[in-house]
Amino acid sequence: MTTRQSAEHMTHIAAPFTAQAATVAGFTATIATWVVWWVTHLPGLAVPSQWAAAILTLTLVISLLWVSRRARHPFRVALFGGLITGTLNLLILGSILGEQADSADAMATAANRFRAEAPTIILGYLLVTTLGGVIAGGLAASFPSRPATPRPGVWLGRFAIVVVASFFPLLFIGGAVTGTESGMAVPDSVTSYGAFSALLPLSMMAEPRIFLEHTHRLFGTLVGLNAIALVVFAFAIERRKVPKVFTVVLLLLVITQGVFGAIRVGAVSSGLAAVHGVFAQLVLAFAIITACKLSPLDREQAEARGSTRADTVSDRTVHAARRGVRFTHLAAVAILIQLIFGALGRHLPNGSHAVWAHAGFSIVVVLLVVISAAVMRSATPESREGRLLRRVGLLLTIGVFCQFVLGFMALWQVGVGGATEPILLADQLAEARTIDPLETVITTAHQTIGASLFAGIAAAVYWTKRITRAHQSF
Repeated sequence: MTTRQSAEHMTHIAAPFTAQAATVAGFTATIATWVVWWVTHLPGLAVPSQWAAAILTLTLVISLLWVSRRARHPFRVALFGGLITGTLNLLILGSILGEQADSADAMATAANRFRAEAPTIILGYLLVTTLGGVIAGGLAASFPSRPATPRPGVWLGRFAIVVVASFFPLLFIGGAVTGTESGMAVPDSVTSYGAFSALLPLSMMAEPRIFLEHTHRLFGTLVGLNAIALVVFAFAIERRKVPKVFTVVLLLLVITQGVFGAIRVGAVSSGLAAVHGVFAQLVLAFAIITACKLSPLDREQAEARGSTRADTVSDRTVHAARRGVRFTHLAAVAILIQLIFGALGRHLPNGSHAVWAHAGFSIVVVLLVVISAAVMRSATPESREGRLLRRVGLLLTIGVFCQFVLGFMALWQVGVGGATEPILLADQLAEARTIDPLETVITTAHQTIGASLFAGIAAAVYWTKRITRAHQSF
C-alpha cells in the first residue's frame, strides 16, 4: 500500500469514528447543560440571567472539550458536537420562545404562541453553541494526539454510559416531585397547560411545583431521545445481535415508563405512582446492564473466549467473580424488595407498615451489599476485570454507607408514621404548604442513591456472571 493509499485508508476509518465521537460529545454536553440550566433556574435561587448564560456557555465548552480531546479529530468532534447540543437544547430554550403567561387563565391565549423575536433567539443561540464548539475544538486540538485507530465499539460503549447518566437527573427530579407533592402541578398529561411541553413559558415555572413537574417531563423526553439515539448508534456499528436487542428492549422500557407517567397524571392514583417510581429504577438497572453489554471489555471477552487472554486474569479474580455471583444476586433481590417498601411508604396514604418494613429490612440489605462488595474487592488489580470488580465493590461500599445514613436522616425529617401529604391538584397550588428545602433534599438524595445502589448491584451481577462464564474452563 502506498503512502497516499494509506492516508486515504486512515481517513476512511477516521470518518465514522469522528461522527460517533461527535454524537457522544453532543449528548454529553446536552445532559450537562440541562442539569446546569435546571439548577440556575430553580425558583427562589435567583441566579441573574447574565450569570446563568455565562455558566451554561462555560459548561458547554468544558463538556465538549472533555469528550473531543479523546478523539482523533477533536476540532471536528467539538464543532459537530456543539451543533448537536444546540439543536437538542432548543427543548429548554422553548421556555423563553413563547409568549409569557403567569397563570392558567392566561395560558388559554398564550399557549403555543411564539414571540416575534423567537427566530432571532434561536439563530443567536445556535451561533453561540457553534462558537462554543469552535472554542472547545481549538482547546482540544492543543492536547497530545490520541491513537489513530480507536478500539472497535469504544464510542458506542461511551455513549451507552452517557445514556445511563441521563437517567440520574430524571430520577433526582422525580424524587423531588414526590417529596413536594408536585405530581399533579401540571394537570394535562401530554401538553403543559395546553402548550406543547417544550413551550411552557418560564414565567409559569416561577411556581416551584410547576417547575419540578414540568422539568421532570422534559428530562424524561431527553432520556427518551438518548434511548432512541442509542438504538440507532448500535444498529449502525454493532455486529453482535444480543447488544442490539438490549438497546431495543431499553427503548421499549423507557417508552413504557413514559406511558405509566402519563396514565398516572390522568388517574391520580397513589398505587400507580408507586409502580411508576419502582419501575423507573428497574429501567435504570437495565440501562446499566445494556451499557455493560456494549462496553469494549465485554466485546473483548466475547472475542477472546477460549484464547490465551483468559490467562491474564488471575485465579483469585475468577474466584472472586464466582463467589460474587450468589451474593450479588441475593443483594439485588433484597434491594428491589427494599425499593418496593420505600415506594409504598412514600406514596400510600397509610404506609406506616411499609415504612417500618423499609427501615427494618435495611439491615439485611446492608449486610448483603457489604458482603458482595468485600467479595469483589478480593479480586486482584493486575487485569482489567480485577480492577473493574474492585471499583464496583468500592462504589457499593460507599453507596450503602451513604444510603444508610440518609435513611436515618429521612426518618428524622419525615418520621415513620406513614402519613403522606395529599397530592396537590393544579388549582390547589396557591394554598399549598411551603416546601421544606432540607426535607426535600434529604428524601430526594435518599431515593436517588437508592436507585444508584440498585444500578450498581445490577452491574455487579452482570460482571460477576460475565467473568465467571468467560473463564469457566480455566
